[in-house]
Amino acid sequence: MDGELVLGFAYEPSTPGADGDRLLLEGDENRDEPPARPIPSPRDVANGIRIDRCGLHPVAGLKQEYLSSADDIAPYLPSAVDRAISRSEVEALLPLMLSEIDDRHHTIWLVGGAVRDLLTEPEHPIKDLDFCGTIPTGEFYDLAHESLARAGSGDYERGVSMRGVVYIKPLAAGKRIVEYKALTLGGFRFLSSGGDLTEDTAGRDFTVNSLYYDLRRQLIIDPSGHGIEHLRHAPSRLVIAYQGDNPVEQASIVLRGLKFLIRWPDADASALANWAGSLPADLNERIPTGKWKLLTAVWHNGVAKKHRRRAIELAADLGPVAAALLRKLSDGPHNAA
Repeated sequence: MDGELVLGFAYEPSTPGADGDRLLLEGDENRDEPPARPIPSPRDVANGIRIDRCGLHPVAGLKQEYLSSADDIAPYLPSAVDRAISRSEVEALLPLMLSEIDDRHHTIWLVGGAVRDLLTEPEHPIKDLDFCGTIPTGEFYDLAHESLARAGSGDYERGVSMRGVVYIKPLAAGKRIVEYKALTLGGFRFLSSGGDLTEDTAGRDFTVNSLYYDLRRQLIIDPSGHGIEHLRHAPSRLVIAYQGDNPVEQASIVLRGLKFLIRWPDADASALANWAGSLPADLNERIPTGKWKLLTAVWHNGVAKKHRRRAIELAADLGPVAAALLRKLSDGPHNAA
């Protein structure tokens, strides 16, 4: 932009929508908070200030063997995804959103649980659809509003979570049915986006949750190179994809691992146990006080109350750090629910 290299994007939630999107330039890695530098507006563009896209596509750096046509390895997947969308509460919304994203020359992928479950069980009921892509957080927030209006879906609301996830949920009490997160970008002291699929995978929890599906090209992308292998292994293997050292993310992955062990009791958890055993002994102390509410929500949303005693037993099998985390969550004042 104007001769400077754009590294990525951040989002300022106090300014909802595209007005909250921030440009990250060289040197912003040393900041503690995002800069007050908005993305050029249409008026700026008219005056010659614009972003010229000259970088590689997020898929460009991947090995060819990490990209597979659905016809080659899961010919049933395109129709399974279509059925999941047609059965969702936002059937009319998604085509409008996808078309608008195409018109803006951005790319979006279905990712996470829907891809994982439909690959193993094409008729599996899908409760929510998770997407990631190249469109910045605030711009997607506005796009969701416009698409909801065009679809006549006035009984839904949208928001942005503390993790930078844009979500759509019913106005009445209900769970999120669509989530979107801009591709993760590392190297900053605050949430940032604009990375490639390799970097995005390094910010996810498990390889089996790091499978991306391009709805337009019917392409399955496995940036870790092992997600499909681990998913189809008998039994499925829980192998960590996350490469960071954020204690909140580490604790969240332990909790999500326990959720999987409840759901998949026969899963091979040896890699998860090895990873959990390598976590710092003072993990609980490294977690900021204000983040325990978030972790409590991960715990309660991921593991039903009737399964929590068993999850606590499984945490002990993952080692002393995981066991201490569960004791803290079970006994602390943040565990009011």
